[in-house]
Amino acid sequence: MLLGFVLATFLHVSKACLEVPHYFGSMDASLEISRSTLRETGSSCHCCGLCHQDDRCKSFTFDVNENSCVLYSKVGGYSEFTRLPSSQSTQEYFFMPNSSTTGEFCRHDTDCQAGSGSCIARICTTDVTRTCRDVYEIKVESPDHAYWGAVKGEEILFYCVMNYRKGGYTMLLEAPFWFTRWTTSNRLNFIYTESGNIPGGGDPVSHLWAGDAIRDSRPGDYHVVVVSAIGPADGVEFAVSRSQSVVMSLGMPVAYETTDGSFSFSGGGTVMYPYLTNTNGILYHMNSIVTSQAGGLIRSRTTTDPRWSQDVQRPGSVRLLLREGD
Repeated sequence: MLLGFVLATFLHVSKACLEVPHYFGSMDASLEISRSTLRETGSSCHCCGLCHQDDRCKSFTFDVNENSCVLYSKVGGYSEFTRLPSSQSTQEYFFMPNSSTTGEFCRHDTDCQAGSGSCIARICTTDVTRTCRDVYEIKVESPDHAYWGAVKGEEILFYCVMNYRKGGYTMLLEAPFWFTRWTTSNRLNFIYTESGNIPGGGDPVSHLWAGDAIRDSRPGDYHVVVVSAIGPADGVEFAVSRSQSVVMSLGMPVAYETTDGSFSFSGGGTVMYPYLTNTNGILYHMNSIVTSQAGGLIRSRTTTDPRWSQDVQRPGSVRLLLREGD
C-alpha cells in the first residue's frame, strides 16, 4: 500500500511540471533558488519533486549531462530565458502550472494567472499574433532558432532569423532544391512531416498563408521581405509598401538591394517581387520572364537549371523571410 501511495504521488508530481517543447536553456542566475546534483538514476521528474517541495519554486532546469537540477523563483519568459543553440539540448526547462504572469511561458490558458491574458504562442498575452520580431524586441540576443508564434490565435512553430540586419525575421518559406512535391494546393501552407516538424533544418515548409496577417499585425507604411539562398548566401531584400501581399499573382518590379554581393538570373530576366504562378513547373516566382526556370522559388518538378546566375552554385535551398512594420 505504501509503495502504491508513493508511486501515485510521484506520478502526480511528474505530470504537474510542464515544458515548452524544443526550448532548452536556463533562467537568469538572479532567479536561482538552489541547485542539486542527483544520483545516477536521476531525471527531470526528481527535479519536479524538489520544486514541489519548495514553495518559492516556479520553474527549474534539468541538465542531462551533469544530472543536476536548478530551481528558480519565477516561471519567466524570453527576457529571463537564455536558449541553447539549436545543436544543443542538454538543459531541459520546466515550469509549474497555474503560475505564469504576463509575458511568461505557459502551455494552457489555465497556466496564466488572472489578468495575464491567454496562452498564445506559449506565453501569457493578449496579442493574438506573435512573431519573431516580438521575440527579438524582448531579447535581441536571441539566437536563430525555432520559436513558438501565433497568427490570429493559431499556434505556429516558426523559424526565426535573429542575427541578420535589423533582426527578428520570420521565415515564411523554405524551398529546398530537391523537393518537388509542391502543388498549387500546398504551396501556401505546408509542413514536411518526415523529420520532426521543426523548421529551419533545410526541410520544406510554407507559411505563406500567414504573411499578410503578420504584415498587418503592426502599424507602419512598409514591411521587409528577404529572398535568400542557403549556400551560397545570395539574395535580395525588398522594402515593400504595406499594400503589397506576399501571395500576389502578378509580378511587380519593386526596388531591392542585394543581401550579399551581386545578384542575377541565368538566361536573363529582371528581379520581380515574388508572385504566384503555375507555369513551366514554377509555382512561386521572382523573374520577369514567367517561363524561365531561373528565379523559381517553389518548383513542382525536377530541373537542372540553377535558380540564380550561372556563375553562382545552385543554392540548395531558398528562404523567404518577413519583418513586419517599419
